[in-house]
Amino acid sequence: MVREHEKSGFAGRFGAGTPRVNDGALLFLQHMVSKFEPVSPAKSLDGSRLAIVFNGSPLFTGGAGSGESEIRKWIIGNDWLEAIVAMPEQMFYNTGIGTYVWIVTNRKEPRRKGKIQLIDARALAAPAPQPG
Repeated sequence: MVREHEKSGFAGRFGAGTPRVNDGALLFLQHMVSKFEPVSPAKSLDGSRLAIVFNGSPLFTGGAGSGESEIRKWIIGNDWLEAIVAMPEQMFYNTGIGTYVWIVTNRKEPRRKGKIQLIDARALAAPAPQPG
């Protein structure tokens, strides 16, 4: 990944940078963005939208100028981050890990340009019905 970043830059998958070795979440996000269909109405290309589930790490780790920070800056600077949804705890069996769904797109509606919607859905959990 580091070699691809240094050799290919934005022509490769990891042009925005590389995070710490022990956290590949933002690498996977860059890989997914590299597969975006471009927006070109003349060629009937409508662009892409993706949703990815992360823990809190991609939101909060990495100081200014770090690989994580540069990747977030690239996503936001290109106006691709449409929304982040904070999900209720225990969404994944036996974990208390906070999870977030990021919605990333290169085809934002005009009214959403330059904006990121933050949705706090943590209080919307309901206990699962018990068998019996």
